[in-house]
Amino acid sequence: MKYFCYLTSPFFLLLFIVSIAFSSCIDDSTFDQIQQENCIGEYNDQIQQTYTITPDFSTSSLCYKISVSGDQFSAEPLGEILSTDDGSIQEISNKEIFFTPDANAQPPYKFDICKSGSHTISIGKWNKITDSLFIPARGAQMVVDGKQLYIYGGFDGTNYRADLHRYDLTTGTSTVLNAGYPERAYHGMSLNNNKLYVYGGYSTGAVKLNDTQIYDITTNTWANANPTVSPIDPRYYVATSASSTDMYVVGGYVSPSIINEIWVYNYSGNSWTLLDSSGPARRNHTVVQSGDSIYLFGGYEPVSTLTSQLYKFSITSKIWTQIGDLTDISSTYSDRAFHAFFYYNNALYVFGGRSGSVYLNDLYKFDLTTEQWVEMESGATPRIMSVFATLDNYGLIVGSGSNYLDGAFTYLNDLWIYDPKGD
Repeated sequence: MKYFCYLTSPFFLLLFIVSIAFSSCIDDSTFDQIQQENCIGEYNDQIQQTYTITPDFSTSSLCYKISVSGDQFSAEPLGEILSTDDGSIQEISNKEIFFTPDANAQPPYKFDICKSGSHTISIGKWNKITDSLFIPARGAQMVVDGKQLYIYGGFDGTNYRADLHRYDLTTGTSTVLNAGYPERAYHGMSLNNNKLYVYGGYSTGAVKLNDTQIYDITTNTWANANPTVSPIDPRYYVATSASSTDMYVVGGYVSPSIINEIWVYNYSGNSWTLLDSSGPARRNHTVVQSGDSIYLFGGYEPVSTLTSQLYKFSITSKIWTQIGDLTDISSTYSDRAFHAFFYYNNALYVFGGRSGSVYLNDLYKFDLTTEQWVEMESGATPRIMSVFATLDNYGLIVGSGSNYLDGAFTYLNDLWIYDPKGD
């Protein structure tokens, strides 16, 4: 990580506190500090990139032109100006300025600022990481292992896929791994003990799957788990969560019915168990897990009715409780399916999806303490059937999926990160 700290004149001191490179990767350092003459650079291992400029207070007003490209940044004095050609600037206060790059803007980002005293420039709650995540597809699944993303399967508009890629957030590179079998989309997937576990889905020739496949990351090999007990019926459009010992497959579609079953796969026992069948029946919904609780949002109810309901399921007591409804805050496009769903810091986040024929890129937060919804900053691009996950200590990541433009589906291959810190 390089730090470009320098004095623009004997009277000017620039102090830059840098969190994360605004390029297609995440620096792997946990903390680094460099002191050189009167310049200090720090890396705090966070997504949001922040510069704090501390000028010499003997000068009443200082102006800078700032450029950011990758892990390189620089500044030079300017006249009286506050503008940008690469996005928008919002003055939060006389101490803070928030810069949001345009969706089509590419580094280096350049913006001009004129403020007095010490102030902070924050860049982007939503940041695009890459346009080369995987393959353009929807209905794939993704899991996170440290700073490695594993993405498998999907539908590219013509074919169901068996591709498996590893995307390295540190280097910004994608590696093609051994493909699975059979090709599939709309399946379940989890990670445990250096292995990927894949269940069910929809395959070529309208084949509905009921198998359990295991991919060994160490050996780059696939094997059929052949569990001692499996769910009776093949299913797809499922939602999946996981603990350190088990994978939970919630709901889905068993033609011609939308189901309400929760099946649990025990990693060590290589066996499935029916945990519950008393909850809401859903397909194209999402679930996340925290401790003993599984949270379910949205999707299609039986008779293919969209819903905006939020439920909590206790694994121990097997009790379902409705804890919220997105209509509490929004009456427009609150019902949705094919969305992304996250758990972060005792809150749930819902992003995008489709409501009727409308493709969305809005973001809502549900605080589990207050049980209140808050509308957050929209971002990324509208999409359905994306891959998504919470990246510990960084933020919410969403990518891939599809949109519908000019009468045709567009299949996406990008990756975005939303920084929830401070929400």
